Amino acid sequence: MPESTTAVSEPEEAKAYQETRDLSAFEDGLAEPVEVRRNVTISVRFSEEEIELLRARAEANGGKVTAYIRAAALQQAAPLDRFGLIRTVEAASANLATAERLLRERK
Repeated sequence: MPESTTAVSEPEEAKAYQETRDLSAFEDGLAEPVEVRRNVTISVRFSEEEIELLRARAEANGGKVTAYIRAAALQQAAPLDRFGLIRTVEAASANLATAERLLRERK
């Protein structure tokens, strides 16, 4: 992508990179070569407020919104321990029943 004085949008940058694989036009130190060929696109719609929030978060992390969304989407959450959750709810329910009984006895 040759240097120019006009602003280039993210889609234009992406298209130029896809065509040339040239990172020289990107800001020094921020560009990282893509080692995985990404050829699947998923379209997601955001409200104006949501996209502004995503842009602000991406900027705060020093990256682009697409990279921020990809990283957020690929973060692995710990699997839900359903049995542990059930035990916790049952224990909390038993503690609540005990507390209610004690309060009734105090009256």
